[in-house]
Amino acid sequence: MKAAPAYAGGILALSKGIVLSHAPDRSVKRKATELFGYVRPLEPELKVREAASYKAHYCALCKAIGARFGLLARNALSYDCAFLALVLAAREEPQKAGREACIVNPLSRRPVMPESPSFDYAAAVNIVMAYGKLDDDWRDDKKLTALFGKGALNGAYRKALYSYPELGQAVMSGLDKLSALEREGCGIMDEAADAFAAMLASVFALPETGRERAAMEWLGYNIGKWIYLVDAFDDLEKDAAKGSYNVLLTQFQREGQSASDIRALAEPRVRLNLIRALQEAQKALLLLDFKSQRALIENIVEFGCRARTEQVLCGNKEECVDGSI
Repeated sequence: MKAAPAYAGGILALSKGIVLSHAPDRSVKRKATELFGYVRPLEPELKVREAASYKAHYCALCKAIGARFGLLARNALSYDCAFLALVLAAREEPQKAGREACIVNPLSRRPVMPESPSFDYAAAVNIVMAYGKLDDDWRDDKKLTALFGKGALNGAYRKALYSYPELGQAVMSGLDKLSALEREGCGIMDEAADAFAAMLASVFALPETGRERAAMEWLGYNIGKWIYLVDAFDDLEKDAAKGSYNVLLTQFQREGQSASDIRALAEPRVRLNLIRALQEAQKALLLLDFKSQRALIENIVEFGCRARTEQVLCGNKEECVDGSI
């Protein structure tokens, strides 16, 4: 199904019984939709201290999930929610990373950012999004693995809703709208992408009460639109082979066409929408008052997401593989 993108590698890992490493590993070669989220830095363009800072934020989110929702819940950890945590934390007063042992490698002490409300909220987002995806898979496809994943996350999900009730409402409402569009066979990519984008806009804006709320909402909207469309294009052949819903198949498929024909037909429109979404996300960043990490955050949107765009549009061929973390 394509009602909700494969939003995070950890979400899929929970439904497949995979235990993930909890630190970015550049040696992993599997597709992003199989293990990792799309929103990641482009490592060759990072300074050494920026790469270290990114990993410190990533590890801090992992620890926040474990501390608040249990060890098993760490399997839902995603790069996309790490980006949200980074954006929120970068607008707080700068903090210095400490060094802590990692659960995957207890003998190695890694840089980790201190606890903060930003990581608490991003951890809850990670859990709610993961649970929502699993619930969607169970309701629509009756996947037993999704049912087991839901059971594993049920306690964590309840805790997240208790702490952030509006978050659960925003995510479940958005996923319900996406499921409805799928059942209707929506063949307009802007309409389908808008539903997911609006959901992420709410997620990004919920912690905000001041003048920057609109900018956070616009950032979330455009990152959400980009995620939905890049995921739909990335999964086009797989969805065609399985007979699963994909808005691009519905919109561009003609009788007798192969999946590669549909990719070629859809690519110009998808490319335009992806580039515009990233341009708008960059504009939103300019309106936010970052006290630290601006260069790192801009790397993710300007270089990391653009590199992933080109990689997906060219079919994940070896020559298109970027150097992102």
